[in-house]
Amino acid sequence: MAAAAAVTAAAVAGAGDRSPGAGPKAGAPQAWGRPPGDYAAFQPVLQPALSLGMHSILRDRVKSFDRDALLIEARGLFAERPRTFTEVRAALLELYPDADERA
Repeated sequence: MAAAAAVTAAAVAGAGDRSPGAGPKAGAPQAWGRPPGDYAAFQPVLQPALSLGMHSILRDRVKSFDRDALLIEARGLFAERPRTFTEVRAALLELYPDADERA
């Protein structure tokens, strides 16, 4: 749960400038040779597959958390600074101590 939501939240929160000629921010990772901001263009097409994959993996555990609340928290974490999945998981566990950390 945290991983899937975090990846999406990180990409959307860090979409950046997509104007012509705009390159990636210094030190920003690139996927397929494109600036990270291009995710925003692909997100509407990718999101149904990402959501289906999350539901397939989590099955009934997806009902155990409020996805919208989690996304708000995850976006806030990524807005502060880049984070690893381990860091995101630890921060979310502080907010939701009874949560299934692997969901």
